[in-house]
Formats: sequence, structure tokens, C-alpha cells
Amino acid sequence: MKKIILILGLMALSGCCTEENYMRQLSSFIGQSEVNLVATLGHPRSMYLAEPYKSLEYFDQEKFCLSENKCELRWCQTQFFVKDGVVTNFNFKGNHCCAVDWNY
Repeated sequence: MKKIILILGLMALSGCCTEENYMRQLSSFIGQSEVNLVATLGHPRSMYLAEPYKSLEYFDQEKFCLSENKCELRWCQTQFFVKDGVVTNFNFKGNHCCAVDWNY
């Protein structure tokens, strides 16, 4: 019974985690400083210059298991583009690039 409650709870929570919410969250960094981005998200996994932009890349992954034999690797790679110290754009890829909207 406890497993069923846990699984239903996880399903409900994962149902609220959407790519649309993730894009909305990332869009809030457009126009903000690189300093604020790093202060909020932490240091990126990698950073490189591609004049006139700087690329900051973040990577997140986790192993998610519904049972001992049913696991999957969830991951998301997010890249921000910074020009003159200001975030100008982003992109992302992965099978679990999502965020929860707590404003409902």
C-alpha cells in the first residue's frame, strides 16, 4: 500500500513538471547578468568563448526507479549564451528538461 501511495504521489508530481514550465523558468534569465545566472544556478559544467558570445553549459542527470528492475536515466543539458555580461539566449536538450510551476 505504501508503494502505491508513493508511486501515485510521484506520478502527480511528475505530471506538473513540464517543458513549458522549464522554458518559462529559463526565459526569466534573459536580460539578466551572467553574475546573477551563476549566483542562482551555480557554476556551469563547462564554459567556452564563441565570439561574440560566451556559452555556459549546465548538465543534470538522475537515475529514476519505479521498482528494482524498472529504472531510467533522466537528463537535461542546458546552454546559456551571454554577450557583454548579459544572458541573451538559451537552448536545452534531454529526456527530462522540465520544471514545476508552483504558481498555480
